[in-house]
Amino acid sequence: MPFAASAETPRWLEWIRDYDLNDYSLGVSVLTSQSPYANAKNSVWAYPYLTSFRHSSMTDDWLLFRGGGIGFRGISSAGWEFGLFGRINTGGLGNGDPEELRGLREREWAIDAGPFVGWRGWPVHINLDTYYEITNRHDGYSAELRFSLPREYRWGHLVPSVELDYANDSFNDYYFGVSPAEVRPGRPEYFAGADTNVRAKLQYGYRLGEKWLISGSVSAEWLGDEITRSPIVDRDRVPSIDVGLAYNADIFNPREFPYPDYRSPAIDLRIGGFWDNVSTEARRTDTDGIPGDVVEFENTLDGADAKWVGYGDVFFRIGQFHRFELSYFELGRDSRLIASGDIDFGELEIPAGTELTSRSDFSSLVTAYSYSLMKDAQKEFGVTAGLHFTSFDTIIEIVGGDREEIDEEVTLPVIGAHGSVALGERMRLAARLQIFGADVNRYEGNMYFATLDLTREFSEKLRLGLGFNYYDIRLSSSRESFRGDFQTRHFGPVLFLSVAL
Repeated sequence: MPFAASAETPRWLEWIRDYDLNDYSLGVSVLTSQSPYANAKNSVWAYPYLTSFRHSSMTDDWLLFRGGGIGFRGISSAGWEFGLFGRINTGGLGNGDPEELRGLREREWAIDAGPFVGWRGWPVHINLDTYYEITNRHDGYSAELRFSLPREYRWGHLVPSVELDYANDSFNDYYFGVSPAEVRPGRPEYFAGADTNVRAKLQYGYRLGEKWLISGSVSAEWLGDEITRSPIVDRDRVPSIDVGLAYNADIFNPREFPYPDYRSPAIDLRIGGFWDNVSTEARRTDTDGIPGDVVEFENTLDGADAKWVGYGDVFFRIGQFHRFELSYFELGRDSRLIASGDIDFGELEIPAGTELTSRSDFSSLVTAYSYSLMKDAQKEFGVTAGLHFTSFDTIIEIVGGDREEIDEEVTLPVIGAHGSVALGERMRLAARLQIFGADVNRYEGNMYFATLDLTREFSEKLRLGLGFNYYDIRLSSSRESFRGDFQTRHFGPVLFLSVAL
């Protein structure tokens, strides 16, 4: 094959690069789950997924797709299973705006990941999955002990299971606690401690001929006392149903690409426009250590919440498996207004009715190196490490009077992954994810940078792309130049022109 590993390539890496996505089927799944929160509407999620016609408990594949997550594993001859698994935790307050939940902070989605171990030596399989929250929402962790009885039939499979789902106090308190700021009449302060839920689940797969598969799960989860005692929870059992339809017809290109003119350009220059939907919050602490008000640039200061901005990427490849990348965008906004309420921002106290001006400038520069664990004409997947340079300058000034400014430049290390898959002769779908979460140089916080784009090749040199960018940074600083908190989120569609050099 044209992308064969060299003689020096480790056997495990050659094994990874031999993988064929056409061993999997592509489908769409819909998950409906009842919300445990008081009078909240049920959640409904639709998502694409890859699946095998055989359940993962019955295969030895190292790439693992399960319950909307993805992982890697190895299985020994004795039946032991070891690996890493990651998933998106979509727990939150749900849809609607019931009176019982008004005034609560949003419980945001999080990325959970961690190691797992299992044993398949008995008819009953035993698995222990551990999850650590890596997006710095709550710093909690959870663990699932699962006993399952996989059964395979000519028409498909059934996998009944009983699961014990443990969550520590940080996890439970984030989703089910009530902080002092959220207290209302009839809603007292509450701290949710560690507890264990019990879940009964049935996973199923039914073949519709050779190419179609219906799969999914039905489950019911009994919540622990630490959750059911919460004043924002009104039920002790949460059912859910997941139904998916997958199609298997070798939809991906073969690993040996049939188009002889295909190649990855040595330099890929992308220039385009980013419709930036933005929200920015800042809070400054005064010299006595007293935090001021949370100032929202879009609401408190009447700043624009959406704007077209320039956007650029450069990808530089060295050889088959190495690439460097550079991404940049910047956004500037200003406003002039009459303060509708009192504003306390650091040393600046602004009474209601005061005329003031504001300016907010933000720029982001990402530089990274990526190594492709696999890269052939069908797909690419690699790991990334790099640096993220962020600059933000926010000025609030009373007309003819005092002013307060936050002017910071922050450099953060990032890690992540990137991947792409060919869709026909001229189309390619690609994604990148970079994250950071730690204490660095008196900054505490987290950062997420993600892109998803689809490109269409019109000639050897020219491609047109449509994508979606997401950028989120949250920082708490104890530096002398800026004591306080800063948060900004940018997301929206991107239209770009790609030139191969």
